[in-house]
Amino acid sequence: MKNRILGEISLSDSIHSFLKESKLDVEMYRQLIISEWKNIVGESAANHTTNMFFKEKILYVKMNNSCWRNELYYRKKEIKEKINQYVNTELVYDVEIY
Repeated sequence: MKNRILGEISLSDSIHSFLKESKLDVEMYRQLIISEWKNIVGESAANHTTNMFFKEKILYVKMNNSCWRNELYYRKKEIKEKINQYVNTELVYDVEIY
């Protein structure tokens, strides 16, 4: 507490600030979403996902099965909200399933 009064910041705050200023936090969150996809949509849906990428604030998800493509299409809003809650920021504005 005394250090903060003197204007010093913690290492954690410093790293977070650096990541945010250099916009590396967005890329870190994107990679986290890709690696945690199974936890976000479930194992079955994740097993039918063949490609994922971000363009701006849109997440594009390619499915190898039309039934799963339909399922995820109807869950787009839920998926978007779950992703944004997962990283505690508005990382994704929309999800495009193809």
